[in-house]
Amino acid sequence: LMDAGELPNLRALAGSGAWGPARSTTPPTTPPAWTSIMTGKGPGRHGVFDFLPMAGDAMDSPIASRRRAMTLWRALSDARLRVGTFNLPATWPPESLSGFQVSGFDAPGYGTSMAQPPEAFEVLRDAVGECDLFPTSIQDPEGDPAALVRHADLPLLGTRALLRHWPCDVYMTSFQIVDWVHHGHLGREMAPLRPETLPDDGQVVAAYRLVDDRIGALLSEWMGDETTVIVLSD
Repeated sequence: LMDAGELPNLRALAGSGAWGPARSTTPPTTPPAWTSIMTGKGPGRHGVFDFLPMAGDAMDSPIASRRRAMTLWRALSDARLRVGTFNLPATWPPESLSGFQVSGFDAPGYGTSMAQPPEAFEVLRDAVGECDLFPTSIQDPEGDPAALVRHADLPLLGTRALLRHWPCDVYMTSFQIVDWVHHGHLGREMAPLRPETLPDDGQVVAAYRLVDDRIGALLSEWMGDETTVIVLSD
């Protein structure tokens, strides 16, 4: 899409910095991959291999409670930096950081249990209203354009509200809709290994355009001359 002249904000970031393909974890699924992003360790060291617990873990144990390695957020908080995260998978239950942590779609519900401090949830709800953490309609064959826009806006609106209340030295958010449209639509819309076959009016291209636009807004509002920006997929 960038080669075709799309995604101007991601293109600008790639053009002004270093970029390349990132290898996922083994197994390449959400819980171990995101836990590796947060800890810098592989599944054999951080202990998270799947959504479901492995031998020795209680069947109802949340993903983050099975983590056996310190997160980057914890280390930076302990080093007296102000740290916040919002909407990241595999962060429930949330850590008590120097700033805030508001969990992502694997939280059991949209409420105060997904946030530390709990008042961070109130700030989020005031900014975005009620929210379905896992809108399966996005993956339906016909798609759900309204839900796609709503969840493209979620990281932008949530970031604005949370960082105004708790300014941070280090912050990370996630645009989950890219993952959801890949699961629901990539196989239908793209010929194998041929991204040039993606239809211009399809759900995958729509999601990337929405995310690129919101990334541009975040950068224009929060990026200073000394800001380091990392864009990463799991």
